[in-house]
Amino acid sequence: MGRCLTINGNPSLNDLHRAVVSCSLNGKARFSYVREGTKAHVLLSSSDSSSVVFGDLSPFVENRGPIEFWIRLNPVRRYDGRRERPVREEEMEKWIEEKLEGHGFNPILVKTISVDKEIFGRKNTSFVTSVLADVSAVVVDKEKAEKAIAEGIGRLKAFGFGMPVIRRTS
Repeated sequence: MGRCLTINGNPSLNDLHRAVVSCSLNGKARFSYVREGTKAHVLLSSSDSSSVVFGDLSPFVENRGPIEFWIRLNPVRRYDGRRERPVREEEMEKWIEEKLEGHGFNPILVKTISVDKEIFGRKNTSFVTSVLADVSAVVVDKEKAEKAIAEGIGRLKAFGFGMPVIRRTS
């Protein structure tokens, strides 16, 4: 099962990563986080994808109903093979929809909650863009969607990006 921990003092992505690795048995825990002032609340999951704390897809696949979740992503587009650029704010929701479609979801609603710069790098001198999105989607490819829930979507998963956190709906 998963657990939640709080890290005080406005931690960088490297601080979050170190804390998660030190808490996990094999150094491969998956996690997502939410910032609140100078604290970060971290939701940890086991690295065993069969015991994913981020959510169970079966009720959504069986009922073909929408699944609702939050996801934090690092929005970058690759061009010229290896070079990349940050996704512009006006193309952010379309970019998120494309990412979700490639991972077994048909997005119904994508709402950007926040776009932030996160401190990153060995000496905490670099920044990466972070987008937190509220998503409602239908599962169209169970295998791809289960893999996305278990392993994450996109880049920087070792730093808390890409892990969908399924919300309970009534």
